[in-house]
Amino acid sequence: MGLLLKVLTTPGEFHPFIDLNHCVNRKQRWLQCSACMDICPKQVYDKTQAEKPNWTECQNCGLCVSACSARCIAPSTPNVRRHLQLTKGQETVTISCKDHEVANSHTEPCLANLPWEYLAYLALDKKVVLNMTGCGTCPHKECVALLSKQLTELKSFFGEEEFAARIEMCRQEAKAGEAAQLSRRDLFRTGLQKTAQGAVQLTGESDNFISGMAYRKLLADRVRTIYTETAPQNRKPYYMHLPWFQTECYGCGNCAKLCPNQAIEIGEEVDGKRLISVTPWRCVGCGVCTAVCRENGVQGNRRVKIPYLDKLPMTHVAAKSCHRCGRPMKPDTEGDYCASCKQKLKKR
Repeated sequence: MGLLLKVLTTPGEFHPFIDLNHCVNRKQRWLQCSACMDICPKQVYDKTQAEKPNWTECQNCGLCVSACSARCIAPSTPNVRRHLQLTKGQETVTISCKDHEVANSHTEPCLANLPWEYLAYLALDKKVVLNMTGCGTCPHKECVALLSKQLTELKSFFGEEEFAARIEMCRQEAKAGEAAQLSRRDLFRTGLQKTAQGAVQLTGESDNFISGMAYRKLLADRVRTIYTETAPQNRKPYYMHLPWFQTECYGCGNCAKLCPNQAIEIGEEVDGKRLISVTPWRCVGCGVCTAVCRENGVQGNRRVKIPYLDKLPMTHVAAKSCHRCGRPMKPDTEGDYCASCKQKLKKR
């Protein structure tokens, strides 16, 4: 009974782990997200997200990890190990779903459970072939829509030409009597044996839980290495959708404070300007910055050409600070004090 309870309750080891402190629903009230609830085949997640998910029903399929817009759901350790085994070995890797497994392919419960960041990381080192046999007739429409979304993000990240060179989508039915070279059990066991070091690379330490941003950080590290090892004239750009700051922005800091993954950084006022920077690998396009901006200073995301995924300066905005408390003020505000300080001074 003790072992069973451990299996059913230990996050990370036997099922995904959700960090509600990074959930967009905890950061703001205007943009309600239900991606994990909509995609889960077993209704593991509570409708209000106020209670602990019902992990006893979890199949550890990983769909919620891929669907989460804020990347606040971390994959289980066994799933990470299974994924990391593909980063080694052959130059071309074929991935199939469990219902259309072909010989010598890696098998996943569903192709939609592979986050686009993981596929991008994989495709930077080898050719990735996605066996999409059955996707057209799959009864799980939510999974088909999620897979389409992941592929769209992946194509946007690489660009059309690079995507075509690195990712191949095919339809390959298993022939009569054909079986995969390794059974799923053997494949899983091999993955556990070969990728313990890779799992530690993602967690940082072996006894820490894997973060929901782990695949993104892994991708950022790989892109950084490629950038430093490649001559400037041979570097290929990447593309990500980043916040689009408008002239109405004056650097109040709400977006930076409420961003689930601390992707936005607002600098100090210098000569009437504030520098706004964004760390692309941290920005997941969740839309919180747009939802919480009271001045329409952020209006959605736009596709930006970037050389790497580390912190990038985005724009300088007009700024003004309260002479008493130092808080940002609208540049056209009369006087040298914010409304709060004016009230306090008036009372005195």
